[in-house]
Amino acid sequence: MPGIECAPGSYNEGNKCKLCSKGKYQDKFQQEECLDCRVGTYAAREGQSQCTPCPHRLSTNGTQQQTCSICSKNFYLAQVGSDIEIFEGPDKYCWECPEHATCDIGTTLGTFGIEKDYWRDSIRTSVLYKCVHENLCLGIDTSATNVSTGQYCRPDHIGPLCMGCEKGSRSHYFDDYKGECRKCQPLYIKPTIFLCTLVAIAIIGASIQKAIKSFPAFGQCTSESFKMIVTENKILMDNLSLQAKLKIIVSYFQVMLVLTKVYGVKLHESFYGIMGIFGLFEFSFLIVPDTASCTSSVSNRLIFIALWPFALIAVFIGIVLFYGIASKGKDRLRSSREHQHRFFQNIQETYHTSNDFNLHSNDSHRSIKYDQSPSASRIRSVLGRSAYFIICYIYLILPTVINKIFDAKRCNAFTTDDANKEQNSYLVVDLNVKCESGDFEYVKLQVSFWIFFTLWSILVPLSFICMLRVCRKQLSLNRASPFAGAYSFLWKDYDNSMYYWDIVDLYRKLFLTCFVIFIDTEEGSTKIFRLMIGAIVSFTYLAIVAVNDPYERNDDY
Repeated sequence: MPGIECAPGSYNEGNKCKLCSKGKYQDKFQQEECLDCRVGTYAAREGQSQCTPCPHRLSTNGTQQQTCSICSKNFYLAQVGSDIEIFEGPDKYCWECPEHATCDIGTTLGTFGIEKDYWRDSIRTSVLYKCVHENLCLGIDTSATNVSTGQYCRPDHIGPLCMGCEKGSRSHYFDDYKGECRKCQPLYIKPTIFLCTLVAIAIIGASIQKAIKSFPAFGQCTSESFKMIVTENKILMDNLSLQAKLKIIVSYFQVMLVLTKVYGVKLHESFYGIMGIFGLFEFSFLIVPDTASCTSSVSNRLIFIALWPFALIAVFIGIVLFYGIASKGKDRLRSSREHQHRFFQNIQETYHTSNDFNLHSNDSHRSIKYDQSPSASRIRSVLGRSAYFIICYIYLILPTVINKIFDAKRCNAFTTDDANKEQNSYLVVDLNVKCESGDFEYVKLQVSFWIFFTLWSILVPLSFICMLRVCRKQLSLNRASPFAGAYSFLWKDYDNSMYYWDIVDLYRKLFLTCFVIFIDTEEGSTKIFRLMIGAIVSFTYLAIVAVNDPYERNDDY
């Protein structure tokens, strides 16, 4: 008996034609079985002679499928939906794979791969961020076991852009220049080293002074040589106006060092090594930043950084006062000994020249006068020089201190949920603190910020202005008193009519390194707007300098 001829879409089973089931097809006559639909095709009905290709953006989860319910390669499933919903709305559910991500067939929002040196805040977002430092963000591929956790940082690194330390902020801190977590030193190490250095310098100075006094001839020669060297260096600095040029160089590097931190300018990785050398111009070693980064909380760090310079100044003033008191007491003792020596010498002379011992002795006693103690003039000189160095110290560290105070306002916002359009904003210096009113540590930090911002950004420059106002009349008459000389660091490089220009330049520098952070505190460092404002301010300042010509010498700018 001849076999039954079964049409395409069916097959012969027991001499009977049966339709191919869903997910299968047969495109030939008189076949004994149906074929599975290949990946990317489907058969939604029985008896199909051909499988239907999946719509654009869709694919199938293997062979023999009745519908297309997953996203094809280079697309990912952005939100959960039923098979029917996904099939009917591929544009709604399957989105293009983000740049710097990899999407295989069936990829979802939480499972797409990420290229090296890129990071995202959670598996609920497709927004990727370029990591600031290379080799911190390892990326992730679809075969990794930790793809669902969103953890793709180098070991011991966590948090936004992998710039947090897994071992905790009390034992490790993130070094921006090195681009890695480093172990904290104990809190007392750097202050102790700094103070011991000061004490060692004082001891060496005292030892040299004592040695000079022990050998008068050598002391006189050394003193004259030292005076000659100081005089020649002073003449050289005055002739070349080195102070003004050093101020410009320091200001330049202090602005350069915040390009990445404040403006988001990405520098080549090899340049960070050079920046580490130029980092000396931040004068961070004078405010002990590494130690402050490892205190118990970000609020304590802020307090430590803001008050430590004043502690150093207090110690310095204490040493100066101790020196003054000791010098005054030593001069009084020497004067008293000289008085006694002259008194007895006059007694002996009177005894040999006159019989009236009492009269001459009394007259001689009345005629003896104490030598004017040199301690007063010496103390005034030391205090004047001390004031000069204190002003230099504050001037040099002011931008760095205020920039670190602004760490309390520096936040980074990252998209964390695409569906609900949610963002997480983290405090850059402490990734455990969220920049939101519900975080108690952040609220407390804002109170400290405004206190220290007022202190360093307003009161300290205001004190400079008051100093200049006091000596303004003397400068206008071209006469500098010892008081004005102590503050010469602020006015010496400028024309007498522009004696206040250092304050203008100081606020220009503070704006470029600190105040510009007020412009979009969360995402400002990732946009070009801050950089544009900084460029406008710089060019405007340059034009003002060219018009006003504030410097005493034309080669100082």
